[in-house]
Amino acid sequence: VNVAGQQVVSAQDISSAFNISVSLINFYTNLGLLEIFDRKGRGNKRYFLLPAVQHRLQVIGEMKRRGFPLRLIQESLHREQS
Repeated sequence: VNVAGQQVVSAQDISSAFNISVSLINFYTNLGLLEIFDRKGRGNKRYFLLPAVQHRLQVIGEMKRRGFPLRLIQESLHREQS
């Protein structure tokens, strides 16, 4: 699905595309590392903007590889938003 020219994907789509578990996506979302674009349907299925998810997963992965704790990753992503 496209909204304003950007692809909108579900947590399951992200899981398949990036080979990460839905529970990790949930964990990152609960920490505010991934932003939900919309919620729909039974169970409040979550949807994300693909470009934003790709960027944030790249940043998270790179910072984790460099040994940064999640707290600093979280702060970095929040500063990036402002």
